[in-house]
Amino acid sequence: MYERYQKMWMTFVARHKCDIMDDQALIEFMSECSRKYAPGTLWVIYSCINKFYIMSKGVNLNTWPRLRAYMKDITEQYVAKKANTFSPEQIDDVICEWSESYDPRLRLGAVHIMLSYYGLLRMSDALKIRTKDVNFCERENCYRVTFNYKRKRVNHGFSYLIPAKYTEYMTTYMHEVHDWTEEELKGRKLKSEDFRFLRNFHFKSQKRLQNAGENNLSKFAVEAAEHLGIDPANFSNHSWRRSAATNLADAGVSLTNLKRMGQWKSDTVAEGYIASSRPLQLERMNKLLPQDDVNKEKKEEQQLIEYEDISEKKPAAENQDQMGLTQLEDIGKGYKAVIS
Repeated sequence: MYERYQKMWMTFVARHKCDIMDDQALIEFMSECSRKYAPGTLWVIYSCINKFYIMSKGVNLNTWPRLRAYMKDITEQYVAKKANTFSPEQIDDVICEWSESYDPRLRLGAVHIMLSYYGLLRMSDALKIRTKDVNFCERENCYRVTFNYKRKRVNHGFSYLIPAKYTEYMTTYMHEVHDWTEEELKGRKLKSEDFRFLRNFHFKSQKRLQNAGENNLSKFAVEAAEHLGIDPANFSNHSWRRSAATNLADAGVSLTNLKRMGQWKSDTVAEGYIASSRPLQLERMNKLLPQDDVNKEKKEEQQLIEYEDISEKKPAAENQDQMGLTQLEDIGKGYKAVIS
């Protein structure tokens, strides 16, 4: 990493023929990098180049005030682009459609969505899951995923459930995953524990042998958006985690539980989802409205519900009346037959 960013800086210097000790040249280099990288990455680049200056020039870039001021300004002005989200209905639609597809790659995508969405996992976490971590839970009648690996944040040991409606899909995928034996792995560099649960399909063997790569898995969010007929812009692999957190907040999950499910160290991120949730938006709107308007809306809603109930009961009553007339006609016919 150090060599990569230091090489980028030296290439910039050679291309523009600028002085390596000129702080303005370094500011222009950082400005060029800012078009591609977020401030967090820019600070990593700054740190790598600073190490080069300390070791080879005996100069600490922290003593260059203009450069430091520029780095702080670009950080403060940055507005992060948040990944777009899917609704629960859209998630379910994609999982079902892809799981029933003849394309084994789409079936992989469906399982990847199940793991990431229901576990609120980042890409790096989803790639850590192994076959032994996914087991059928008899008590809950569905698959349980156990995550016992170190995570970016806290509580690296936890488990979660995949809904029972997807059990058939998960079972089909599990049957495709090949269990490598020690005999098969002789002469190979990989060990059995190196194989992920998420794997590509090998058509010749009709099994899932090779680990699925990050580049392949990261494309599924855009493909899901296109499948649903919505604009794929700003959809990324992080959309699964953001969708889960957003839908949980909209469902009224408490801040504490949302924080636990998302495994966030601080309350800040979880509070952001709660603050933008649908229940809080509706509560804010209703509390700020004149209470007469709110009561009027509730009364109209209640009248609509009562009208719908009456409409549903009316056909049943008409059927009962018709049955009563039919019975009277039958009795009349029977009475005439006795007289004759």
